[in-house]
This record gives sequence, C-alpha cells and structure tokens, in this order.
Amino acid sequence: MSDLLVPLVAFLVAMVSSEIVLKGSKLQSNVGRIVFLYSMIGIATLSYLIVAHDRGIIAFAIYWTGAFLSWFGFRALYRCG
Repeated sequence: MSDLLVPLVAFLVAMVSSEIVLKGSKLQSNVGRIVFLYSMIGIATLSYLIVAHDRGIIAFAIYWTGAFLSWFGFRALYRCG
C-alpha cells in the first residue's frame, strides 16, 4: 500500500507547493519555477523509492510525468476561461 501512497502524497505536495509558488500569478510566466519544483519533489520521491523499495522506478517516472502534464493542462485551461 505504501508503494502507492508515497507517489500520491508527493503529487499532492507538489500541487499545493506549486499553488503557493504561483500566488495567483499566471502559470505561463512561472513555468520554469514549477518545472523545477516538480523535478525536485520527483527526484526526492524517486530516491526514496529506490532506497526503500527498489522497484517501480519506470512506473513512477511515467506516473510523475503524466501527473505533471495533467496538472499543467488542467491549470492552464481552468485559468484561461
């Protein structure tokens, strides 16, 4: 169960942190900060999964990329209209 819970909690932390970084400003003007934030949280989570569980690295990378792109797309569409 913790194999699924760790990436989910990491994504929730990344979402909340990115909203704090944005502070109501436009997403397109802060893409670099958001990508850096997601990268750092993703690397930290991946490091934990490698040390603690030693499996699911590729699955986590696919999940993390999809989660970021989904968040980015939803956030961009939601704020535009």
